[in-house]
Amino acid sequence: MKKIKSSAAIYSVIEEAMLPLEKPITCAELMDKADVRAAAVEKYGDDVQIATNKLSDLLGFMWRRGVLERYPADTSNTMARFAYLWKNTGVPTLKAIPNAKQLRVPAFTIDEGADGITLNFELFSIVIRPTKH
Repeated sequence: MKKIKSSAAIYSVIEEAMLPLEKPITCAELMDKADVRAAAVEKYGDDVQIATNKLSDLLGFMWRRGVLERYPADTSNTMARFAYLWKNTGVPTLKAIPNAKQLRVPAFTIDEGADGITLNFELFSIVIRPTKH
């Protein structure tokens, strides 16, 4: 598995469950698969709610590592905010939520001058000048 250095069985179970998918799946939908549920309960304990929450955390981790693509979830039948799809599967991609590493656009610029500093944001600027005593 790329970018995940763990030998935990749950990673291979998730990979097997997600590789054939052609549309994103939420954590709750993934937990509906018997093998994924069994692996999550084995790793995180018998409480299905806790196991589901931990699986959700794991999917977020896999997204941050670049293994999964993340999409807004169809919230009509679940409380999940995100749905996931295995990255680079050749499936025509929907509009994925960009990874924070891909958003390295500066939020503002800093201009230093003799009389102070100016922070230039998209819609406004802040000028910082030393007080004169």
